[in-house]
Order: sequence, then C-alpha cells, then structure tokens
Amino acid sequence: MTATTTAPPAAPRLEARVDAITGLRAVAALAILVYHAAGITGFIGVSGVTGALLARGDLAVSVFFGLSGLLLFRPWARRIVDGTPAPGVGLYLRRRALRILPGYWATVIVAMTLIAEAGGYSVKQWVQMLLLVHIYDPAAQWPNGGLGPAALGQMWSLAVEVAFYLLLPVIAWLIGRYARRGETRDRRAARAMTALFAMGAVSFLFAIVMFYPERIYWLYALLPHHAVFFAVGMGIALLLVWADGDSPGARRAGRLRDTIAASTPLCLVAAAVSYLLLSTPIVGRFGDPYTTLLHEEVRLVLHTCITFLLIAPLVCARPGQTGYARRLSGPVMRFLGQISYGIFLWQFVALEAIYRFTGTPYFSGGFWYVLPLSLLITLLLATLTYYLLEAPFSRVQGSMTAQAAAPARESVPLAPLPEKRPEAPKAAEPRPTRPEKPEKPVKPAKVKRPAGEHIDALDGVRAVAALAVLVFHVAAKTGLTEGWGAWLASRGDIGVAIFFTLSGLLLYKPWARAALAGTDAPDTRAYLLRRLFRIVPAYWLVAAVALTLFNQAHSASQWFWAKWLLLLQIYDVDSWWQRAEGRGIEQVWSLSVEIAFYLVLPLLGAVLTWLAGRAVSVAARAVRLLVALLVMAALSMGVVFVAHLPGVPPEINMILPRYLLWFAPGMALAVLAVWAELEPDGRLARFCSGVSRLAPLSWTVAVAAYAVASTPMTGPLHLGVAPAQEGTGKALLSALVGLFLVAPSAFAGRRGLATLIFGNPVVRYLGKISYGIFLWQFVVIYGYYLVIGNTLFLGGDFWQVLGIAAAGTIVLSVLSYHAVEEPFHKLGRYLGRPSAARDRDRAAQVESADA
Repeated sequence: MTATTTAPPAAPRLEARVDAITGLRAVAALAILVYHAAGITGFIGVSGVTGALLARGDLAVSVFFGLSGLLLFRPWARRIVDGTPAPGVGLYLRRRALRILPGYWATVIVAMTLIAEAGGYSVKQWVQMLLLVHIYDPAAQWPNGGLGPAALGQMWSLAVEVAFYLLLPVIAWLIGRYARRGETRDRRAARAMTALFAMGAVSFLFAIVMFYPERIYWLYALLPHHAVFFAVGMGIALLLVWADGDSPGARRAGRLRDTIAASTPLCLVAAAVSYLLLSTPIVGRFGDPYTTLLHEEVRLVLHTCITFLLIAPLVCARPGQTGYARRLSGPVMRFLGQISYGIFLWQFVALEAIYRFTGTPYFSGGFWYVLPLSLLITLLLATLTYYLLEAPFSRVQGSMTAQAAAPARESVPLAPLPEKRPEAPKAAEPRPTRPEKPEKPVKPAKVKRPAGEHIDALDGVRAVAALAVLVFHVAAKTGLTEGWGAWLASRGDIGVAIFFTLSGLLLYKPWARAALAGTDAPDTRAYLLRRLFRIVPAYWLVAAVALTLFNQAHSASQWFWAKWLLLLQIYDVDSWWQRAEGRGIEQVWSLSVEIAFYLVLPLLGAVLTWLAGRAVSVAARAVRLLVALLVMAALSMGVVFVAHLPGVPPEINMILPRYLLWFAPGMALAVLAVWAELEPDGRLARFCSGVSRLAPLSWTVAVAAYAVASTPMTGPLHLGVAPAQEGTGKALLSALVGLFLVAPSAFAGRRGLATLIFGNPVVRYLGKISYGIFLWQFVVIYGYYLVIGNTLFLGGDFWQVLGIAAAGTIVLSVLSYHAVEEPFHKLGRYLGRPSAARDRDRAAQVESADA
C-alpha cells in the first residue's frame, strides 16, 4: 500500500500545467508577428526606444525552442532517471509528422502559388520547402536572404524544430548511455543534467565556427546554433522528473523547484530587465544584430537566460499557484495557444498579401495599421487551419496514442518496478522523524528576527553605493568619455538610488511593524534626535572644511553659510551650481533630500498606517501598504517626467517628491520583511527566503538594469539635459537597481551568500564608514587639484585621481567615524531613549562609581 500512495508520478505535475504552457506559446507566436510587422514596415529603425524593443522580438523563437525541449524530452527524462519504458520512436515520429506537416503544407501551397514571386519556383525549390530542408542549401537563390520565399521567411525556425524532432531520440539515447553509469537515481539525474549543460555549450562553440575565419550567415539557421534553447527546456523537464522522488538529491531538486515557483515575480522582472539589456547595442546594431562573435555570444547568453526565466517559474509552480500561470491559463490565452501554430504559419502570408494588394513599398512605414490588419487576417486563417486540419489530425494522434497505451499497461509490472517497490517503504521510514523537510523551503530564520536587530549585509550594500558615487564623481571631474567604461562610470550616481532604497527600508521598518502588528508607532522625538546626531555633526565638520578652503568668493555672505549648514541650498531658486557655489560639498544635495525624507517620514508613516488600519488581517494590511507605496512611486515618476520637460526649472530635480520613486522600493521591502516576521510559515515568508537564496539572480537583474542605464537610452554621458522619456527611464532603472541589489540583503540571515559577500568584516567596515566616504570625497578631489595648481578643478588622469581620491577619502572617513560619527551616534541613541530608561542608566553609573 505504501508504494502506491507515495512518490506520485512525474507526468501529472507538468501535464496539469499544459494550459499555462499553451498560453505562453500564444504570447510567443504573437510576439513574432509583431516583430515581423515592425521589421517589414521599417518601424524598428526609426522609432527610438519602442523600435529598439521590438527589434529583439525574435527572442520568441528561442522560447518556442525551449518549450519544445521541455515537452518532448519528458518521457525520455523519466526513462533516464526512473528506468520507465522508453517512448516508441516510430509512434513519436508519426505524431510529430501529423502535428506539423498538414498545416505547414497548406501554407506552403498557398504562399508559393497565390503569393509567388515573378517567375515562380523550380521543382528543387518546391521539394526543399515541402521537406523543410531549404536551410541546408547555401547556394539557394531565394528572394528572402536565403531563408525561402518572401511569404515563408519564418520557416527556417520550423526547419530547426524538425531537425530537433528527428535527432531527439538519438540525443536522448546518448544522454541515457552516459547517465546509465550512475548507480543511483540521483547520480543518473546529475549525469544527465551535466550532459544537457554540454549540449548547451555546443551553441556557444558553434558560434565560433560561424564567424571564423569569416562570418557565414546561413549557419545561423542550423540546429547546433540553437541547441542551448532546447537544452534549457530539457533541463527543466529533467529537474521536474528528478524532484518527483524521495532521494536526497530529489529533495534538493524539489526545494529548487519550489524556490523557483516562489520567486516567480523576481524571475519575470529579471526577464524584463534582461530584455531591456538585449534591446541595447550590446548585441550589435539594429537590423544586423550578429555583427561580431562577441555580440552573438552575448545574444545567446541573454536569450538563454530569458527563455529559462519565462518557462521555469511557469512549470515549477503548482497549478493556479501564481498569477503568472493563471493569466496564461485563461480561456482567451488557451484559444490563442491552440491556434498559435497557425499564427506562426500564416503571418508572413498575411503581411505579404497586404503589401501586394496595396502596392505599398516595403519599409515605408504604416506599422500601426499594418499590424492590426495582419493580425486580423492571421487569426482568421489560423482559426480555419486549426479546425479544418490541426484538430482532425490531432484526433488521429489521440487514437494512435490510445492504441499504443494498451500494451504499455501490460508491461508495467516488468523489470524496473519490482526492484523499486521494495525500496519505497525503506525511503518512507525516516519520514516521521524528518520534520525539517517542510521547513527548508520556508527557512524562517532568514526573515524572522527581533525588532531592531542589525542586518550585517546591508552595511556592505551601503559601501557599494558610496564607492559607486566616488567613481562617478572622479569620472565626471576628469572628463572620462571614451569606451564602455566611461558609460559605466557615468551612471555611478545610481549609488544615490541605492542609498535612498536603504533609507526607505531601515527607517520605515518600525512604522511598517506598527501598521501590520497594530503596535504603537515609533516616538517621533526620539527618531528625530537619532537622525540629527547621526547626520549633522560629521556633515558640519566636512562643510566647515570645504566652505573655508574652496569657497572664499562666497564666504562673506551669512545666507551662504546658513543655507549650506542647514542643507537648504536645494531650495535656492537661483541655482547654486551655476554660481560654482559649494565646491567640495556639491554632492550633499542628496543629503538635503534625505533630510527632507527624515522629516516627512513620521507623517507619511501615519498616513500609511491609517490606510492599512482599515483591514483586519496582516496580509490585507500589508497589501494595502504595498498598493499605497506603488501609487506613491507612480506619482513620483510623474514628477520625474515633468522635471525633464522643456522649460521646467531645473530646481525641481532636487526636491523630495522626485525621489520618492527611490525611497518606495526600500519601504516596500520593509513591509515584506515585517510581514514575513509576523507570518513566518506563510507563502510570503517562503518568497522572502527564496529571494535571499536566489541572491545571484536578484543581483544579476540589478547589474542588467545598470548596464541598460549605461547606454544612450537613458540620456547623455555623465550628467546633462535628457529628454523626458530618457530621464524617466533612467530614474526607473535606478529604482530597479536599488531594489534588486538591496532585496537579498534585506531578507538575509546570519548566513547565506548575501551575508558572505556584503556582511564580511572588510565590506561591513567600509559600510560603517560609508557616510564619511560620501562626505569627504570632493574635499579630497579638490584638495588634490589645489595642491597641483589646477584651479579649474577639472581634468587629470582618471585612474590616478581615483586612486588618490579613494585613499584619501577612506583615511579621512576612518578618522571622522571614530572621532565624530560614532560618539555622536551613541549620544543620539542615548538621548532618544525614553526618560525612564535614561534615569536607570544614570543610577547604574552612580552605583558603579560608588562601588
């Protein structure tokens, strides 16, 4: 009995998600249609950011290949891991032929007769297209760049699919032969996964063949170039089969599967940011994206990542577990998924028919009327093809499968099963004494921490932000303008967004706890005292030095001293930077914004608590807070957009509402962290724990967002006047960098990768002195210029100035931290304590002195 009730078969886990997979296939088919419409109308080359985004719509082909690898490799994965009977190759090939060829042949006949080029086609060309072997003829004189007739240009990818169908039994046999050497289920699965990694590496090696000794374009359409995408789907299928067991490796695979499912939002955002990066010139020029080998290798990497990030969370989640799967499983998406093969087949026929009928030249515009018209025609033809050809032949497939299933049932008790059934009770014996199994995906220790406990990893993130700002300032002062390094350094001001995200997280957390737990809000007086003694003493020291040494021309004015010491300079409508004021402390405009946030936070916290207080449960209150923060961020984005419009005073770029977009992610992380503390066994706690465990993925998103920001898509090099679209994009990407860099550390425990990297003693110490690094950097830079006689305070070698600035800044930061910051910080914490606690401390000190 035990053997029949434990370890459910692998098949239902994935087959229950077929609806969602169908929906994803619909999205991919429609994306390819939009991509082709944008290309044939010339919209890609003339439409800025939108055109750049549409120029990479061929990503959908990689997603199709990944889905094929996932769905078709499943039975072989079970054979390799569990020893179940292998699929019948003859039946498999007949089913593939019935699925692909009828609709394809109908499309070929229509395209090559009704929409033929002048002069028609030779018998050889007809045979090549009907058998899908046209991609193997490098000398073919097709009008569409060697990819076939004009109305069948997309069929190269179907030829690649067919090549995969034919080779899959051989590939699976080879993987099985290699995996068979493993003595246990886990060893077989691990060896099979290794083989799939090797299969994926083939694509990157084949790219070298494509480009050396010279680029051979037609090799692009061969299977080895796209093997990595099939390998991604096959690897996901293998993971699911492996996880449906009870061995140690299976439990680890199951935890990975559940972590991916719990991190669905993170995966989707990572996919979106990776697509933004794909839409930049990092993969080559638009219209010729395979310019060099490096461009092609980067394209393969990004396509691989996005394919995994779109497919894996969809199939690793249980049915209905995520909104992502539910939306793709809706009736409309299911229907579009059912006819998606027809959408793929007919789209170029529809586009060509529109151009032939209207006589419009190619690449002459009209995207916004060509797209809906071609979509309407394609959907109509795809629907007819589905009901007249695909559905009837699908029923034939079903009958073939049913006939093959009957003898398969008789073979169930054969060789592998009698050996495995006695093992099932042995694997089930330790279950009553293994309570940690359900706890491991949750890992509440990573998010359940006492109120006020210090998170070491956040110190290191603060150090990264301070050093990024230092690099940015040195690059700007030395005029670094050459190469990608200049672009990367010119976006170091994103460190300000990271600072603001950290402030939102750390300062709002007590108010978030009060709102969710129903406790008293923090004492405003104590909070302000702690902020005052934390910020002002060290700043006044640096300001006194800078204003005295570098601002003699303005030092006679009392208002000059008052506005800089009180951090009111950003509200001076006569822009201070245009008068070269504040040399040595120009960067403290962001500190002025911080101060404004400190002062507004108690009121903002009270309003958010009032909004959340109307809900009963912790989850409902948390959702209200998150929605309110999302609205706040959206309003802030509106201010950012307005601030970049022509004629708007530049001072609006230095007021708090413009930067709430960067504080809001940190405040949202505070809400999630407290929510996880209050409900440590809930789904949210598992999500937070998953974010911490998947720290490399979150950091990859941050790096990708930073890379996208380090392009002309976000405005000019260094600081300058940017159009509203570019300026808003940069602000949004900066918010994403702050969110995804900080998130793993926000949920980190005493162990883990985030703590190891950002919480180690060296990085933590840099984080402790990071406020000094932020304050002293311009004093050191200007001091160096003054010593060498550079009264313009500009120029010099970037690396030389950076080394001097970093060394001098760190030395002064260490001194000011121990001599000024730390003593006053302790005083602020003491004064911020309730009066009764302070009286007890004084009494204890008197007793100690008397003793």
